[in-house]
Amino acid sequence: MKYFIKVAEAKSLSKAANELFISYQGLSKSLKNLEIELGCPLFEKNRFAAKLTEYGEELYRSAKLIVGEWENLQLSLGQIQRRKNKLFHIGIAMGVDIPFPDFHRRLDQFLTNHGDVIMIDAWDSYCEEKLESGELDIAVTFGPVDEQHFDSTRLLQGSLAAIVDDHHPLAERDTLSIADLQGQKSLRSTAISAIMTFLCRPVWHRVLNRISY
Repeated sequence: MKYFIKVAEAKSLSKAANELFISYQGLSKSLKNLEIELGCPLFEKNRFAAKLTEYGEELYRSAKLIVGEWENLQLSLGQIQRRKNKLFHIGIAMGVDIPFPDFHRRLDQFLTNHGDVIMIDAWDSYCEEKLESGELDIAVTFGPVDEQHFDSTRLLQGSLAAIVDDHHPLAERDTLSIADLQGQKSLRSTAISAIMTFLCRPVWHRVLNRISY
């Protein structure tokens, strides 16, 4: 449902996939499964934009409420447990698991070893909001982080690079901004995901070590 909301707001499968840090094919399959489950088309057939159908518009209005209420319910129930059992709450921003091949296995192992830890997954902005309100104790999320409101430790930092042909006009530039790429045709390479997986493999282990207690 959260994937559906993201696509509806981004109005583009490719843009939503990039923001969620998942593959275009994986996101498309998730939406197709949702359409099959509901028995109706949620997006109009369009190569260039993800436009909601009448069914999709109705689902979007309800989905926002459902997801919001579910996340609030998770935290409310967690607060009761926390008050009774002195539990520790962790927020995991959606998409941070993508670079780590064994993220879920390690997370499951961590939660099994620490029965007094409760985890929720939500948008990164939602995690920060609940950290500030005191409903979460720690979160693994995306930067940039407001240093005035939070104490943070950078676990992983990377750089973006544009790969272009030697004869492309942008090849002569020393630096580029996102605005410079507007209108440029691009190709998402599966090799990039493979490289990220290889480089980021040790990081999640350090995340768990740092939040162990």
